[in-house]
Amino acid sequence: MLVSHKYGFIFVKTRKTGGSSVELALAPLCGPDDIVTPLKEYGASDTPGAEPRNHRLPRSQWSAGNRLRQTLGRPQRNRGTGFFQHMPAADIRRLLGDNIWNDYLTFTIERNPWDRQVSLYHWHYRDYASPPPFRAFIRSPLKRKKSRNWSMYTVNGKVIVDHVIPYDRLQAGLDELLQKIGIRGGVPLPQAKSGFRAPRDYRDYYDDDTKRIVANWYADEIRTFGFEF
Repeated sequence: MLVSHKYGFIFVKTRKTGGSSVELALAPLCGPDDIVTPLKEYGASDTPGAEPRNHRLPRSQWSAGNRLRQTLGRPQRNRGTGFFQHMPAADIRRLLGDNIWNDYLTFTIERNPWDRQVSLYHWHYRDYASPPPFRAFIRSPLKRKKSRNWSMYTVNGKVIVDHVIPYDRLQAGLDELLQKIGIRGGVPLPQAKSGFRAPRDYRDYYDDDTKRIVANWYADEIRTFGFEF
């Protein structure tokens, strides 16, 4: 996620929607007082200005559990120490305050859930020589994984960000928002976390059963944004 006091925007990073590419593109535009959460891989170390900054709260503001973990010499969890990559909008708003949240342009990205689930499948099993069948990834309680994006930009079922960019027009949508805050000419998006998926239509992965299951999982996004299989 990103918070730019310099340009007055807040980017809420959802899962499997090109968020890492957006971070790599926008982080170098951020100023020294802006908030850039750690992005340790996928070109971050080679991108000037993409280094994390201002994302940690003072230890006195950490959650009690994380203060104890530090005392015991254990790694701290993301939640409770400050800002982190896939941080829900409600938590960002709480830490920044309503005045900043309401004054800044807030945005996120959403993707057709059937396509998103295929992307998640390939990402989750990217290091497996023989991944399980896609059907098992959807049906098996031991193998399935979901991308719960809806709760990251809503509160009580209401979208609380100003703009939700459709993934299938990510570059154009991002350029339009940047113009609103005075960044002209657009910012090219790098291809972060790409190359793990063969160029195959996502619909080919599904049968009627798995198609229905995914529709039930992500019914809120499908209803709100009109996604179709």
